[in-house]
Amino acid sequence: MSLLSMLSDRCTIKRQIPLEPSYDDYGNPVTETTLGTIATNVPCYMVRKTHDLIQSSTYNTLRENWKVTFPIDADVQVNDILVIDDMELVAGTPRNVKDHHLSVFATQDIAL
Repeated sequence: MSLLSMLSDRCTIKRQIPLEPSYDDYGNPVTETTLGTIATNVPCYMVRKTHDLIQSSTYNTLRENWKVTFPIDADVQVNDILVIDDMELVAGTPRNVKDHHLSVFATQDIAL
């Protein structure tokens, strides 16, 4: 069985992309960014690893940690937004596993 046949989910990868540079009133460069789509319909496989309840006096948050597996040629970077089944996950550092596939730990915070 090949890896691509096991990657049953599909992902859209979004990333902060810089806009054309502009300057403020004092002539200093200002870099603005926008969220741009890098790739769509990227094969992947996601598994929820853990979930933690983060409590404070003002809010409660459920933080879910997911492990997402991609083909080796996927363009995934730290802090990319991974949209899988209408869930937005923030990517951690991609790890190259024996030049075979990429393993990425991603998180999602859900306000309770």
